[in-house]
Amino acid sequence: MKLFNKIAPAIVAATLIASLSPIAPQANAASTGIVIAEVFNASTDAQEWITIANLSTAPIDVTGWALQDYSSSGVAQAKWFFPSGTTIPAKKLLVIEKTAGNSSSAAQGIATLTGGNFNFAGASDRVEIYNASNALVDGVAWGTPNTVEGFSISGSSSSGTSFERKTVTDTDTAADWQAVTGASVQAYAWAPLPQTTSAPVVQSVTPADLAVNVATNAALSVTFDKALVKAAGSATILNKSNSTVLANVAIGSATLSNGNKTLTLPLPAGTTLQAGKKYEVTIPAGYVTDSTGVYGNGLKTWSFSTAPVQSANVAAVRSAAAGTIVSVRGEVSGVLGTNNVWIQDTTAGIRLYQASGVGTLAVGQEVIVTGTLNNYNNDLELDVSAVQVQSSNTITLPAPPVVAVNQVGSANAGSLVKVSNVWVKSDYTVGAGGIVVTDGTNDLIVYAQAGTSLKTYLQGLPKSSANKFSIVGVSSVFNTTIELFPRTNADITP
Repeated sequence: MKLFNKIAPAIVAATLIASLSPIAPQANAASTGIVIAEVFNASTDAQEWITIANLSTAPIDVTGWALQDYSSSGVAQAKWFFPSGTTIPAKKLLVIEKTAGNSSSAAQGIATLTGGNFNFAGASDRVEIYNASNALVDGVAWGTPNTVEGFSISGSSSSGTSFERKTVTDTDTAADWQAVTGASVQAYAWAPLPQTTSAPVVQSVTPADLAVNVATNAALSVTFDKALVKAAGSATILNKSNSTVLANVAIGSATLSNGNKTLTLPLPAGTTLQAGKKYEVTIPAGYVTDSTGVYGNGLKTWSFSTAPVQSANVAAVRSAAAGTIVSVRGEVSGVLGTNNVWIQDTTAGIRLYQASGVGTLAVGQEVIVTGTLNNYNNDLELDVSAVQVQSSNTITLPAPPVVAVNQVGSANAGSLVKVSNVWVKSDYTVGAGGIVVTDGTNDLIVYAQAGTSLKTYLQGLPKSSANKFSIVGVSSVFNTTIELFPRTNADITP
């Protein structure tokens, strides 16, 4: 029996394509998928065997089917019938051995039956397989006078010789067959049915799952544990930054490499990955199969982020689309607790957010921040993935501009501003709390971090128009509420 694991990957791939090609119309095997794949003529009859192949994509029950051998003069011998319940799985082989263990089939995981009454003659012989209705399904003959399905292989079969198919395309001619002798008996020339019995399993993906700083021209590929065959469906590449589909990649346009184990997804013409975006790739179940064409892959999803957009300034960050990954330099302008931190440059300011907190930063530090722009309840923020504190400062912040109470809001959100000639109207008790100040016409919420001395200080100020003061803070919008965040007691001056 031939050893499949010695077949070169290119031969396996080419043969698999051939295995899916239509068989010639005159071959009875076309209607069943069953063919004789090999006959082995040994020096003694007890060592001979016949290999049967099921080329179809469904198991075939061969109960009641029979093999028939002929003498060298063309006289039919008694038929040998397959045992009841014998089934040949899709894309699999079944070897009938005269004596158990005479082929190397069992060691390769190939099913065997012991039996048969064939006794191959070297000069001329033929063997046929019939279905349960006694209709001829396939056969092979060599020498004179034996013929089957209108052909006979010229020449004789000496001891230790196999007649085996060159391909799985059955033309019912001698050209389908070749004689293999000696040591070459140990290597199939056509490798029709790779002995894979399980679905392909993903070994790695490119880019790696959750990778960051991925180049926009990166290849998108997935490597499985075994050779693949393209099946059906479309893979999806989702831009998670805005929840839109970047591309659907039909299996027909995907390419196979690495011994047909690696599948690469090409982007359609005119479509590219963009900087500063998060992407998710989904390979649907059944997109590919193992090399038998039977076992489909399972669903596979992975994600990655491209390298951030290098923003020129904070104003450019604020004008980017939500979901964009950016990197920007700024000076820390405000720190209130662990999650209320702002940076600013000469163009604008923005809040920083990180679940683990960025409160270790200090006002006046210059930093390069990388994060994803997020609109959180109408307040733009950077969801931080990395912060690098710089050793020297290059930004000189302007003095906070003086604005009227009713000018604090979206136009200057994230930046330091100053309001003057206001007084405390009342305490503010929503959330962490603070105070409400007024200029006599318009009111403004001044927010403080809960449990801090700043909150105590603010709520201890006299609530009288006779006690006017100026206040510096970071302008903020939360839903429709306008707020001002002072940083310390020193931001309130008479």
